[in-house]
Amino acid sequence: MNHETMSKEYITPTAEYLSSLYGITMFEASSIAWRGVMSTEAYKTAKEFAIKEDGVVTLYTKSEIQDKGIHYLLESTGKKNALKN
Repeated sequence: MNHETMSKEYITPTAEYLSSLYGITMFEASSIAWRGVMSTEAYKTAKEFAIKEDGVVTLYTKSEIQDKGIHYLLESTGKKNALKN
């Protein structure tokens, strides 16, 4: 499977799994999932992302997705303090 297919068919299932496994929101989980496929056309051409949580669909900008994904990346690498600068 390639990243293009993953970006079109597996972001939501991956986010659902991450959300249930780690107890994080679908927004947070989706941001993490999208970080893995940022080089895809689906990500590059998207202007906003529809994320469903508790039956409610919310639209997030690419900037919001990137910011949350970066937050988790820095936190996971022990560089959380970099967020304050």
